[in-house]
Amino acid sequence: MLIQDLPSRLLSWFLWTMSSSRFQRLPRSSWTRPPQVLMFLCVSVSHIPQLGMTLTWPNALASHIHHDNTTIYGSSLHLHDWQMDMMGSMVYVGSLPGYVMAGWLGRQLGRRWSMVVATMPGLLGWMLIALAHNTHMIIVGRFLSGVAMGLATVSVRIYLAEISDTEIRGAAGMIASVMLELGGLATICLSMVLPWYHLAFVVIAILLTFCILIAPCLPESPTYLAINNKDEEAHKVLVNLRGHYIDVDKEIALLKEQNKQVEGRTNWDPLLKPFVLKRILIVTGIFCISNFCGTEVIRANVTRMLQTTGMALNKDISTILVFVLSLCGNLIMVMTIDRLGRRRCLVISLALLVLAYTVLGFTIYLTHQPDHVGDKGVEFSQDAAHSWA
Repeated sequence: MLIQDLPSRLLSWFLWTMSSSRFQRLPRSSWTRPPQVLMFLCVSVSHIPQLGMTLTWPNALASHIHHDNTTIYGSSLHLHDWQMDMMGSMVYVGSLPGYVMAGWLGRQLGRRWSMVVATMPGLLGWMLIALAHNTHMIIVGRFLSGVAMGLATVSVRIYLAEISDTEIRGAAGMIASVMLELGGLATICLSMVLPWYHLAFVVIAILLTFCILIAPCLPESPTYLAINNKDEEAHKVLVNLRGHYIDVDKEIALLKEQNKQVEGRTNWDPLLKPFVLKRILIVTGIFCISNFCGTEVIRANVTRMLQTTGMALNKDISTILVFVLSLCGNLIMVMTIDRLGRRRCLVISLALLVLAYTVLGFTIYLTHQPDHVGDKGVEFSQDAAHSWA
């Protein structure tokens, strides 16, 4: 029995060591329970196919299309540069309606079943990609997988925030990011042995595993149960998650009170309060910096960028190194975010990003000067700039 419990105990100890000092003062039984840890991992599995593999898949297509442009039917598939660009951008176009619908689904169906519904557009999209015999089917499939990505991003993050203790909520959210990076790394590794359409079937298999085997075993969010007057179920879930070191009835009453403060109002009323608007503007600014800094563009096109540079190192190995570094960064953030705080981690990560882009910019500028490479180098530099843009 002790040997069987060893993995859960190790995971619990790992989360305890990275928690804040306030969390360390809680009774030992509060942080040695495996249910929360196991649920963090199980819920975050959906981020492997729906975010990690979805965002990284264009690299697999770019790697294969140059030496084997056949489809699953053996027919040829010809893609122009703008069509390759669409493979990455259509996911983000599709994610917009996904983000909008995710909140409504979470309220109507509950957090757990909204995560299941989020996989449906993804299953259809990846089936279109796997069975595609022309570019249009792939583009439509990428749009649908983007809808699934938007739905999954919101529903999974909400679920993780509502089932986790406050003291490890930051680490719980970062576990989803770690799974995202694992999905990207798995995509590049699998693309070395599987063609792009077989890779789509792998994504479908993971999505079905989550829907059939994992999601039905997860409890509903205690917050959703409490605000829908399912107190008995909410009490049972909270006891399993939190243990007996907290007043469960008090937490349920607090959730109900918070819900009553906005009950009877339109959906926009709580957002119009000055202190809420201020926080929304701050968060919007942070997200603008995060999403317009270009890291997601690099994620989707890193293989094409490396092919353009003509590096001596194998492009697949180089791409794997990029994702390994990103994974290491997320693991470091998991271990430090609850200890250092969100703001410090944000400042540190942005400072490192500025440093990295400064080095990248100077490298491109110095290595692609027209005086050194001639007319051919000018053309190469323009193509490279277009890819990075």
